[in-house]
Amino acid sequence: MATLQNIQRPPLSKFNPVMIVSAYGFVIAIASLLFFYIGFRIDQYFGTAPNFMFGMFFLALFLTIGRLYQSTIMNSLADKKMSVVSAWHR
Repeated sequence: MATLQNIQRPPLSKFNPVMIVSAYGFVIAIASLLFFYIGFRIDQYFGTAPNFMFGMFFLALFLTIGRLYQSTIMNSLADKKMSVVSAWHR
């Protein structure tokens, strides 16, 4: 039977912001294309040239970038709170 070894790995907290930003880039791209396509299909159905297509595209951009901004603000507030707590316990 193989024994399990305790392997020391570097903490992922150093890479976490980079991963979050790259994940949001992927989400922004996929959501924009998906909403663009949905708007295109709605425009085909109603016969309104690019109205829904551009509207849905900009809605996707607005929502995903707004969510990224909200997440960034919440993370920065949590970091400030943690730094105050750690300074208090010194």
